Amino acid sequence: RSQTVLRSMLTMVLAIANAESGSLMLFDERTNELLIDSVKGLDPNFLNKKIPLDSGISGVAFTENKTMVLKGQAYGSRVHELLSRPEIRESIVMPFQTPDKKTRGVINLNIMGSKSSTRGRLDGLEKTLHQITSKILQTI
Repeated sequence: RSQTVLRSMLTMVLAIANAESGSLMLFDERTNELLIDSVKGLDPNFLNKKIPLDSGISGVAFTENKTMVLKGQAYGSRVHELLSRPEIRESIVMPFQTPDKKTRGVINLNIMGSKSSTRGRLDGLEKTLHQITSKILQTI
């Protein structure tokens, strides 16, 4: 049941952000890794892949509890080294929390082609996404 709910949450967030693809990663406290729990518009082979917190943009966003917006080449060397998909024009990597403010995982959203940018609407988008994830996480 919880995986169906999380897949629905990813689908809603992608629609709201006007993104073509993305993933939802859950933090595994036992292994200190992020587990790819749901994907949409991505290779299903990514499912259940574990990402150590110290090896990826999602790990940085989770550890710092900070939303990151990635656009092309405009990043410092640490982030630029982690970018591997040039077809993605813009990505949003956003940690999400339970209602008690415990960071539970990360949502990755990818905007490709001519879709509109998040520029100028990130604060509202982030607030909406936090409200959705908090409400949905109350149900599982």
